[in-house]
Amino acid sequence: MTVLRGRIIKTAAAVTLAGVLCTIPPVTARYNTINNNAVNNNAVSGQVSEAYAADDGINSKNAETAACEGDTQAVFSTKDLGIDAANFTQDKQLAKTVDEISNADVNDIVNAQFELIPLEQLNIAEDTSSEHEVMGGKKKHVDNGSLEKMSASNYTEMPMYVYGVDVSKWQGDINWQAAKAAGISFAMIKCAGRSTALDGSLYIDPYFVKNIQEAQAAGIQCGVYFFSQATNVVEAYQEACVTVQLCQQYNITYPVAFDWESESDYRVAYYPQNKLTMNMIAATFCNTVASYGYTPMVYACKSDLYNTYEAGALSAAYKIWMANYYEEYHYTNRIYMFERPLPATSFPYQMWQFGVTNAIPGFNGYVDMDLGFFYYMPTIASKFQLSLASNTISTTYGNPVNLLDGVTAVSSAGINAIGYVIYSIVDVNGQLVTEDYAFANVGIYAITYSLTDVDGTTASKQALLYVYPPAGV
Repeated sequence: MTVLRGRIIKTAAAVTLAGVLCTIPPVTARYNTINNNAVNNNAVSGQVSEAYAADDGINSKNAETAACEGDTQAVFSTKDLGIDAANFTQDKQLAKTVDEISNADVNDIVNAQFELIPLEQLNIAEDTSSEHEVMGGKKKHVDNGSLEKMSASNYTEMPMYVYGVDVSKWQGDINWQAAKAAGISFAMIKCAGRSTALDGSLYIDPYFVKNIQEAQAAGIQCGVYFFSQATNVVEAYQEACVTVQLCQQYNITYPVAFDWESESDYRVAYYPQNKLTMNMIAATFCNTVASYGYTPMVYACKSDLYNTYEAGALSAAYKIWMANYYEEYHYTNRIYMFERPLPATSFPYQMWQFGVTNAIPGFNGYVDMDLGFFYYMPTIASKFQLSLASNTISTTYGNPVNLLDGVTAVSSAGINAIGYVIYSIVDVNGQLVTEDYAFANVGIYAITYSLTDVDGTTASKQALLYVYPPAGV
């Protein structure tokens, strides 16, 4: 039986080779949008091998910088691009909302909770999707080388390598307890999608509720993904409305991913888009879910990240989940092992879909495998404390007292930390003196107590020590 174990990341080097950003001649900047290449705060950690630099025959520099010169990053709005929501709906209020979402800076809208279109108004149809209408679709991406509304606000992201899977109705019944025992730490679960047919009907994955309830019951952290066929920002907003309302019933700790895919017979093939428009469509979905406190993520194969999106700008705003299979992990019984090279890119990514395997217990056949570069730990209210029963201590010459009497020290984990308290003593001239000196010399002294927690947090308190002459003197 294959048993997988996570590994803590000790470095903070981004998986990137060139760091190429597309630059565009300047235009009037009216919005801080996804097209504005901000500093990336989600850089992944790990090793990179130049053996994987030339992937899928893509020249990454040309793909990202085609005909772009200069060093000024342009900022476009939906109106600038001719894709404002009024072009796709006659509902003026809806159009206003969608444009506000699309043009927002994701950092400014967390927990803003934009108004959602209720599910009953979205004409949800039966899921008739084929086995290809899931994450990865028809592409191989092979490289030779509870009911209470919940949020993830009580979890803290930690840098760590962990194994995960992504699933849909096509995996059927899953033994999540067995998967957990084998080392699966997280699952990205398909919640819904849009049909690849021209009508583009919305549907909910019939296994979504079963999968997320059973995975969470097994102790597996869950994220979700939506199989998108959005051709404009209004459709992306509809898809996000479905996703958020499904997520609200569960404690979603992992990201909520936008999985837009295209094939020659998919509806999106009839509505070709440029990179900036695709970035805006993705931003509309991501900003909507972010406004409800979920972590947004964009899923795509490596070639689409170069050829469909402007990856530098996209990765600056959102987490990236990249599909890039290696032959040895593609429909085999082998698993990527830590310390082996990760795919090299000119942009950072935070999750890697590395293959399809039948080596994981709990699944009837093959399942997509993922490597996450982060994990969410429960955030426990800190109990870190350093306090003094009194800020004055009195004694007489030649009579030492325990300077830790009345001192309370507790670590963030709630453990008695009095043994880790250090203190220093200075006289009225500011000179550092020893404890023995203070008790042997009449005077007033300042004592500074300090405590450092395991995470580096420090606390200090001060007290005055009065050393009086002996009685009768």
